[in-house]
Amino acid sequence: MKRVCVIGGGLSGLASSIRLAKKGFDVTLLEKNDYLGGKAGQISDQGFRFDSGPSLVTMKWVFKELFDDCDKKMDDYLELQKLNVNCKYFYNDKSSITAFSDQKKYNQEVALKTGQSIKALEKFQKSSRKIYELTADIFLYNPIKISTIFSKKFFISSLQIFSIDPFRTLNSAISSFFSSSKLIQIYNRFATFNGSDPFQSPATLNIISHVETQGCWLPKEGIRQIPKALTKLALELGVNTKLNVDKIQVEINDKKVSLIKYHIDNQEFVEKFDDVIFAGDIYSYNSLLTENLSKFKIQTPKKSSDLSSSAIIFYWGVKGTHENLDVHNILFSNNYKQEFEDIFKNQIVPKDPTIYININSKIIPTDAPTDCENWFVMINTPPNIGQNWEGEVSIVRQKIIANIKTILDIDLSDKIMFERISTPVTLQKNTSSYKGSLYGKNSNRLLSAFLRPKNKHPSLKNLYFTGGSVHPGGGMPLALLSAKFASQEIINKY
Repeated sequence: MKRVCVIGGGLSGLASSIRLAKKGFDVTLLEKNDYLGGKAGQISDQGFRFDSGPSLVTMKWVFKELFDDCDKKMDDYLELQKLNVNCKYFYNDKSSITAFSDQKKYNQEVALKTGQSIKALEKFQKSSRKIYELTADIFLYNPIKISTIFSKKFFISSLQIFSIDPFRTLNSAISSFFSSSKLIQIYNRFATFNGSDPFQSPATLNIISHVETQGCWLPKEGIRQIPKALTKLALELGVNTKLNVDKIQVEINDKKVSLIKYHIDNQEFVEKFDDVIFAGDIYSYNSLLTENLSKFKIQTPKKSSDLSSSAIIFYWGVKGTHENLDVHNILFSNNYKQEFEDIFKNQIVPKDPTIYININSKIIPTDAPTDCENWFVMINTPPNIGQNWEGEVSIVRQKIIANIKTILDIDLSDKIMFERISTPVTLQKNTSSYKGSLYGKNSNRLLSAFLRPKNKHPSLKNLYFTGGSVHPGGGMPLALLSAKFASQEIINKY
């Protein structure tokens, strides 16, 4: 029986372990924290519960496929409830647009609130769907290899390259469809789903807005139910999980990882594995190597501006309930272009940030005490390059509270009963994300999809990578797909 070590117990690590165990491999999963799930953690205190990382499920079929491939019913492990409202958008003039999951209802809402014609909306939605149809099989649902470039699907897509829209920026493309600045801002926002800048990234990213039209879901117990479900399945399949693992190092011989050393409670373990999956931020893999193995390192981005955005997050237990808010809410900044220039070019916390507010207690009442709500409040920031985060947090906290009062008429000054804060430094420490960036490299360049790190080490024969920093990209569904690609390479090998 072939032995595989999976380093990292986030969603991609769990999914990789599950797929390999199902195929009869002897799998050991090493995790540095005292829980499995990686960024999909939780905070529970004073009667409030928060999902500490991801907050939205899209591409439900990717989750279902994992359970299907293990001959299991997803609903026996993970029950996803579809949202009637994908998001509610608020503007400085106190107007709002509700993004209903029902496409017809959404189009009518937008037409009413912006004066944009339904015909223009349908034309844009058709264009985004076309991008998805031409690129999904190449970039999302299959690993990127040399053979991809010579495949029939790639050839067919290349013949329709202008339909894929790679030569315009996301903002330029969206602006060609719409005159409403509010609607342009809504669709520009989707670049942030993989930590990118809509004023630099290619319009091909309109694929993301199409994916959201397929539906948004939330587990009945919150996002934390996802790693809980995957852990249950992994254990049923015989995965050997080890928590609180420290000081992991690899030895390399004959261009293979030959040994893995690690500590648990100051006791050293040395084990040999046939294959290894590193299921974390690809650039943190370098920390496993001793100095004499530096030639096997993964090259880190030369400029921090090449990295995806990071975040400051406030976990607020808020007194009272607020009927004008939904589960997912966006309070847009006045100058979106300046906000992204601050993040990616100036590498500073935006002076006027867009504010995301997630309130799971709207549909999961047990996530907050009676007559209270659990507010997950986030703004996008640059990665950590040594900024004064303590000072930035103090400034941005006041700005957020002031903007919420201006836009929503909600005064939080005496309503915050509980608070915890996360910064890029926190993310870097807790999740080993390189400089606290959420998704590794951003997608601000024309060939970003091809230049993203691959799922196999370029020179080591038995080392593979999964997670949001490698192909196909950031977000929970794509992390699960990366696990599928890496594990399938190992399965195919034997």
